[in-house]
Amino acid sequence: MCSSDLAGAPPFQASQPRQLMKLHLLDPPPLLAQADPAIPQPLSELVAAMLAKQPEARPRMSEVLAALEQLDTMSAPP
Repeated sequence: MCSSDLAGAPPFQASQPRQLMKLHLLDPPPLLAQADPAIPQPLSELVAAMLAKQPEARPRMSEVLAALEQLDTMSAPP
């Protein structure tokens, strides 16, 4: 849902349910920055990592929080 909220659309679209399931199972989702260039690249990469097909490839919650804190300091005004 985070990906859909940030990009404004689901990561995969298909005309047939079977085709949509195949995309979800096999294809990596497109980077959010491709859908909206205003999305910072580090955020786009974080969401992509969180959507990894293999659970062990996904970042741990502590890693997600650290990345979000880093993004927050990058966007904070000087």
